[in-house]
Amino acid sequence: MLFLMNDHVLQLDPKGATLAAKSVEGQRLTFISTLNLGQEMFAKDPDLHRKNPQHAHLLANLLVAKQPSVNAALFFAPTHNCQPKDVIVRYCQVDYFLLGQLLNLEKAHGHGNWANQEVWNKLSQKS
Repeated sequence: MLFLMNDHVLQLDPKGATLAAKSVEGQRLTFISTLNLGQEMFAKDPDLHRKNPQHAHLLANLLVAKQPSVNAALFFAPTHNCQPKDVIVRYCQVDYFLLGQLLNLEKAHGHGNWANQEVWNKLSQKS
């Protein structure tokens, strides 16, 4: 399963979402509270998706568990250690074929600039 976290395509284990779903039920997290958790995480470290892939995978699995149609999330923190409320959040569903292309481009070129161009910039134009 693929999930776009900011400009990085994560390869999730399908079992991870199932395990997260079970833990979410126990904690009674909602989709919104999971987004809030992401804001807290990215407020502390805007590069979380690169520097701490385990936390990025956990957050992605929690988001999928609470909203299975979502396979992309953007958490934009203006600075390190900012207030969680200052972290801008966007989420959407991206075509799986496009996610695969973005993953291949990221592997070939070592960065995810295409994710910004093909997903987040286009999403902001629709708003």
